[in-house]
This record gives sequence, C-alpha cells and structure tokens, in this order.
Amino acid sequence: MLNSPAGQARLQQFQQILDAENSKPQNYYGKVVDQYGNPVAGATVMGNILLNVGFESSRREAHQTATDNEGLFQFTGLHGADLGVTVRKEGYEMEARGAGYKGPTNGKDPTPADPAVFILWKLQGAEPMTHAQLDSRLVYDSQAGTFGAAFDLTTGKRSGAGELRITLTQNP
Repeated sequence: MLNSPAGQARLQQFQQILDAENSKPQNYYGKVVDQYGNPVAGATVMGNILLNVGFESSRREAHQTATDNEGLFQFTGLHGADLGVTVRKEGYEMEARGAGYKGPTNGKDPTPADPAVFILWKLQGAEPMTHAQLDSRLVYDSQAGTFGAAFDLTTGKRSGAGELRITLTQNP
C-alpha cells in the first residue's frame, strides 16, 4: 500500500525519477528557410516543454520566440522531459510529407553550428492568367457536322494539338 513506509519510499523514488526527467536541459537551435534555401525572418517559433507531473499526467509549458534576419532561433535555459517545436509564418506553409524538417547533420541534438532546419514554402497565390487574342475562322467538318478549331495557349496560334478547342455543332 502507498500509506506504508515501503509505499512512501516507492513514491519518493518515483518523484525523484520525475524530477530528474523534468530537470533535463532542453537547449534547441534551429533555422527556418524557404523552399529555395533563403532564410525566413520573423517566423513565430513555439517551443512546448513537456513536464511529467504524476503516474499518468503531464503538462506543457509554452515558450515563444521569432527567427532573426538569418532565419535563426534558439531556446536555451529551458528544462523538462521533452521539447516540441513548431514554426509558423503568415504567407508560408510547412513542407508536407516529412520533408519540412531536417535534423542536425551530426545526428544528435541541434547546436549553434549545426541547427535543425525547418523548410517553409512561400505561398505564391494564383497562377497568372494567360491572355491571348484569337482571330480565326472555324473549319466545317462535314462528317461530324461541326465547326471547330484548336489553339495553342502558349503561342496563341492555331494548332491541331492545342489546349483550347472550340467546337460548334450544327443542328439538322
């Protein structure tokens, strides 16, 4: 039982283990770049420290910083069982499919000389519209009973394999 001296000793040992986990230093160094490798300045970086509280409970402690002009950020002097990092910036999106994060090249914890790299994709907005003025007569196809033409949208000229096809069907 937990009220017995042996139970109290076990609880004290467990608390010592939790305290040791929660006192682990969590220093983290990172860099945020865009899809071309350019630094992303002013990105918001959230660091969430995990603290073990009891047998089945934990709590998170949130810390926030921002990237500098070189896209660099750091969390130092924090302590906890674990540290999770998320990066956000308006007009950017985190690369999907697991390619948005590259750990340090040394395979260990990030350092100032070997930071973890977060890749954000700059949202470009809609594709620019293509504008072309087309002046052409439609050719009559007597077998199909239609008038039609095809145009290449890149050149704006008539082309048999063009992306824009215009067909008029003549009713009998």
